[in-house]
Amino acid sequence: MSPRARGRGSLSRRLTATFTALGVIALLVVGVTGYTLTQWRGSADEQERHYLRSLRLLEARALTFEAYKEVPDAVLGSDPDARADYTDRLAGIDAVFDDWAELAEDPAEEREVAEVRAAATALDDSADTVFDLVEQGRTAEARAELERVEEEAFEPFDAVTDAAVASDEAKREEVRAAASEARGTASTTLVVAGLGTVSLLLLIGAFLAGGVFRPVRELHEGLAGLARGRTDVRLPEGPDDEIGTLSRDFNRLAEQLERSAGPGGAPGAPGAPDPGEHDDARLVLARVVDGLAEQVAAVAGDLDEARAAELTARVASTRRAVERLGALTYPVELDLAVVDPVAVLHDVAGRVADELVRRGVGIAIRVEDLPDPLVADRARLRETLSELVRNALDALPERGGSLGLAARPHPDGVALEVTDDGAGFSPADIAWLHDGTDRPDETRGVGLRLATAVAEQHGGRLQLQAGDGGRGTVARLLLPPTPRPTSRSGGRTRRTTP
Repeated sequence: MSPRARGRGSLSRRLTATFTALGVIALLVVGVTGYTLTQWRGSADEQERHYLRSLRLLEARALTFEAYKEVPDAVLGSDPDARADYTDRLAGIDAVFDDWAELAEDPAEEREVAEVRAAATALDDSADTVFDLVEQGRTAEARAELERVEEEAFEPFDAVTDAAVASDEAKREEVRAAASEARGTASTTLVVAGLGTVSLLLLIGAFLAGGVFRPVRELHEGLAGLARGRTDVRLPEGPDDEIGTLSRDFNRLAEQLERSAGPGGAPGAPGAPDPGEHDDARLVLARVVDGLAEQVAAVAGDLDEARAAELTARVASTRRAVERLGALTYPVELDLAVVDPVAVLHDVAGRVADELVRRGVGIAIRVEDLPDPLVADRARLRETLSELVRNALDALPERGGSLGLAARPHPDGVALEVTDDGAGFSPADIAWLHDGTDRPDETRGVGLRLATAVAEQHGGRLQLQAGDGGRGTVARLLLPPTPRPTSRSGGRTRRTTP
């Protein structure tokens, strides 16, 4: 396999690898960020649960203290409603303890809840004893019991709740530290991910600017230079990829044009190569532009709309420059010989056989008996029919359709036809062929002016018409039995005896 064949598609592979790497990094960033945010959210939830536990502890303590104030009022103030008020204030304390117990996150907190609850129950039992003595009128005993309750029940409850509050504060500091650490980790991760993504995008932008946009601009400028007659223009060939292949094709074309110009600087000068030995210069250049258009289309979906539109416009401008260049540099010398239409049509069909199979396009070749032998420049004829076939394929859908090649007698001599059942030419397309205006549809018409020039050079003409039923196009190359070369460029026609 040649280096050129090995390099073909490498630009696409590099672009694919670059954007695959971007996708992998994006997935990694999303995964790390998601995990970090989950941890952050978990810390926030734990902090919220801790605050709820703290509220339940403080609520149980406050209810107990508030209720216990009724006990001295009953003994010392002879408040007849003290016991009822005491009971009302403690009405919701069981629910508070139940909620606190459900929020406990480990056995230590469960024991803490149980200890505070047990101390509150003991204090409640002692308070009931004091209230019973007061209701029985045993005031002296009630006062003695009140002192005992404060020492043996209230003070232990106060101590247990103080310890619980201190433990709760220590736990709160741990929760706060964990939440702060999670937030810091999340912030750092997001910053690193953002910087990494921006850096990769800058690298991709630099790659596209240096590996795609700059070579496209250089190729456009080089083609414009050729259109102005500068055959000394050369492009840096760069790596062995699609862009490098286009640059090498351009340089070979420029060298061919420079050699054909000769010492006098005009095509066809003495010492110029035989035009029958090489493909027509315009065809080579048209292929370069077509390849460039394909590369622009391949990367257009990954660019912003304005940049893609700019590149597309440059390709269109380059195509028009090629057409103008072709009008100035067309080789005018013919190498006439008797041509076998069957061999030419099968040769043309063989050039696109792979594409016909891939796209599922049907093809039919028909050759009728000709009253006179076909005398023409075989190389020019083959390239011209190949371009008409390429136009026909461009008119067909991506899959399916049919193509026809035929050679038959015609009142004007011999008719070589290329037919398709795809999108036909509009009147504006056909007018473009004859009046030299800008081509209205950039996807059709490559090679039509060449076909017209070749037909005229042989003394014939190119005819376009709609296919059967108004569908498709018939491109008919009409050649006289004996070519009558035109002299519009002052060229010579060489006749080769079969």
